[in-house]
Amino acid sequence: MSSKMEILALILIIGVSNLDGAALDFRCDYTHNGSGWFKYHSESLTWHDARRLCLSEGGVLASPETDDIKATMMSHIETVIFVGYYAQTVQTTRYYSVDGTEIENSSCKYAKFGDDSLNNTSSVTESCVSMDLTGKLSMASCKEPRPFICYRADITVTVNDCGTTDPEYHYKEQTGKCYKLHTKRQAFAEARSTCQAEGGDLTVINGPNETKALQEIYDLYPEDQLFKSTGYVHTDFAIVGFLQSEKSGWNWVSVDGQPIKDAGFPDFAEHQPDNSNNNEHCGALFRKGNLNDVNCDTRYYFICEKNPEYTTNCSKMPKTASISAQ
Repeated sequence: MSSKMEILALILIIGVSNLDGAALDFRCDYTHNGSGWFKYHSESLTWHDARRLCLSEGGVLASPETDDIKATMMSHIETVIFVGYYAQTVQTTRYYSVDGTEIENSSCKYAKFGDDSLNNTSSVTESCVSMDLTGKLSMASCKEPRPFICYRADITVTVNDCGTTDPEYHYKEQTGKCYKLHTKRQAFAEARSTCQAEGGDLTVINGPNETKALQEIYDLYPEDQLFKSTGYVHTDFAIVGFLQSEKSGWNWVSVDGQPIKDAGFPDFAEHQPDNSNNNEHCGALFRKGNLNDVNCDTRYYFICEKNPEYTTNCSKMPKTASISAQ
């Protein structure tokens, strides 16, 4: 490990200082204000998708927990947004924060609903919470997409040799990159967004050495244990970063647009690609080390890769679908 990574792995004080006295950012696409880091997502998502995206970025779906947080949230928003409060069951008046604290038991005086808004008896879909431009909280359908804010509190964290707090990323010396097998299944586009939110992308295989590195990642998740923990039968492959489309002339290319032969690994398994049901245009990697074609809309395990450095420079980070507030 380099001396730089040893320093980072020892301790990282988010938003305060590093050993040289220079400010360290949580993420370059977040802005610091008051008690933590904030990112306004203007692209509307459902409440559950918003919560998942915030978690994948290392934060949480923001709620007006304190006066400082509420003021910062209100300075970011341009319309009604989701906040991180929800009802655990429908047709209830018991609402909780994303950490499981019931609002009425919270010491936060700002976790209050507007008059007549906390009355979830008219619709079984209104089990999430929104906040308007005045700071008023109201019931909201979890399935109706809205903008939202992700939040990360100022905390001291320890990063690993992959430049992240996520212990599921593993550094491989033969490639100089880090990899994570996601066992919560997603379809191709959603999987790629998750990888990008974590500071990486779907893994692009650049040769046999990288295939071997990925097989070592698979070895950390034996098929029988993976099936036992997830209940999903297709434990022998995972989505990786290649696909075909009309744009590519139906040739197989990496997510960066490079033909997979030029990328360094075009080796499909025997009888693959078979384009089953004429609807398999995304790529996957078998445990045995060969490629497979899969349906782009079906949820599978997937593998992300990232640079091991802790990246705070936006020019070095993958472009995501979200837009940060300036």
